[in-house]
Amino acid sequence: MSTEDREPVRRLRTARSRAQLRQGRTDWYRISSLADGIDEVYIYDEIGWFGVTAADLVQELRGLRSKQLSVRLNTPGGDTFDSIAIGNALRAHPATVDVTVDALAASGGSIIAMAGDTVTMAPGSQMMIHDAWTMDIGNAAVFRELADFLDGQSDNVASIYQAHAGGKTADWRARMQVETWYSAQEAVDAGLADKVGTVASQTKNDWDLSIFMYAGREKAPPPGARPVVVLAHGGGGGTSAAVLTPPNEAATEPDTLDTFDPEAFRTAIREAAAQAVADATPKPAPAPEEPVYTPNADLFREAFEEACR
Repeated sequence: MSTEDREPVRRLRTARSRAQLRQGRTDWYRISSLADGIDEVYIYDEIGWFGVTAADLVQELRGLRSKQLSVRLNTPGGDTFDSIAIGNALRAHPATVDVTVDALAASGGSIIAMAGDTVTMAPGSQMMIHDAWTMDIGNAAVFRELADFLDGQSDNVASIYQAHAGGKTADWRARMQVETWYSAQEAVDAGLADKVGTVASQTKNDWDLSIFMYAGREKAPPPGARPVVVLAHGGGGGTSAAVLTPPNEAATEPDTLDTFDPEAFRTAIREAAAQAVADATPKPAPAPEEPVYTPNADLFREAFEEACR
């Protein structure tokens, strides 16, 4: 395959293709002093890969003698281990940690957000949680082992959400498995954040969110009303796929495909999501019909005689 045919951005699952202003940056994060005893930490990039790495940030965090840390997030997430390490470094810091989601805390960004003693969603901001993913090369045994490893990591992340927001770890894992997006108020309602801020952030989310199942909250069904995707291998190397939508009373008959096309399947998922959004959107009440006047000679005569008395 020629280099022209390759899609490195898509293969690396990076959200950078629309983040043109970040090209050439070396300040993957920024720490500045606001006042005596108060430091501000900006994480405005991917976690790991080409962006914020835990080693760099954690080393600086350990050197801060702050009484209060203001952490501001606008990140599509990234490496799970780096995200957990940064979150743990924030928890271990003696300062009070106040997290503000300026625009986006997706994937690993939401893990970091859970380290806040307080979590504030700026008006219009979003948060997303989903299962861990990775890339590898190997035979069936390698991928079976990898699947078990990913399940373990996702369970671990689910426990982080549970520790912050309450509920059951299994319920958080279920939300992760279907990639749940939250608006600012929905994140508060779910317990992932404490409040919606009063001042809108001037930060815009220009990440390429098409790498995820849903390209942002506006493309995703509401939390708790989302499609559940079930995959099962069929005979002859084909793949069966079924999409269940709440109330999940019955599954549609799976379609068995001779060849599995990931992009076509993701398109089908998004179409199901769009339908779920449409179903969950309140419909305006129909306008009342204009009354139809039907002449009644007897009533008219009675009214005329009454008026003439």
